[in-house]
Amino acid sequence: MADVYAEVDLRSLAAAWLKTVEQTVLDRPYANVKKAVRAFGSRRFTPERAVIKYGRRDHMVDLLEQGRVRLTPASNYDDPSLNPAIRDAELESCTYLPPGTQFRIELKPGSGVFEDIIGIAGLIKYTNRCENYYVFCTSATFDPRAFDDFGYDACVLIHDFEELIERIKVQRAPARSLSAGSTVYLDPYMPHRAAPSVELMKHIRYAYQMEWRIFWTDPLPTPPLQPYFMELGNLSSFCELITL
Repeated sequence: MADVYAEVDLRSLAAAWLKTVEQTVLDRPYANVKKAVRAFGSRRFTPERAVIKYGRRDHMVDLLEQGRVRLTPASNYDDPSLNPAIRDAELESCTYLPPGTQFRIELKPGSGVFEDIIGIAGLIKYTNRCENYYVFCTSATFDPRAFDDFGYDACVLIHDFEELIERIKVQRAPARSLSAGSTVYLDPYMPHRAAPSVELMKHIRYAYQMEWRIFWTDPLPTPPLQPYFMELGNLSSFCELITL
């Protein structure tokens, strides 16, 4: 909440907005935290090697026993019916530039002739977009609160994400390019020159999720994309099922 207060000051947001957000955070119930702590027990989680896939129990059983991996079109997450912790506009990232920002525009690509645009009075929203892609999302941490945030009742502890990637690589995929990595969380009010590609960039409000993802770009099917399933075989040699 201290962070929220500081950001409210920076953005000149109303006190009523702050009070509503604060009360929502403080009043939110986390009914499954104790269950999650007990379920995880004395298991070990190795940072930078292990990841967690949260989900519904029946889906997580299929992931462990059959290696059933769902590749989801990134566009599917921009759905108002989804849980707020899951919903996101994955195909775009927005940056807000403060009033007074000066732009320099090249009049003709490659000409080296620029024109300065000055005197912009309002807040400027810049949106960067990418083409649709497939994604498989996990987390780089075990958080007992995640079950309540996502609305799930199980997870699979993947002890070696490199082994998971190796098994995926030999499968037929619905796209030409495969990548993986940790998601980078950025404050849209703090422009960053070294921002990653849109596929690995998310709003800072999701930072608590510590997402690690596998994604497939340059898809082969004709849009609109549909979910695609891989079956990697039993994963119990390096994965464990945890249920509440």
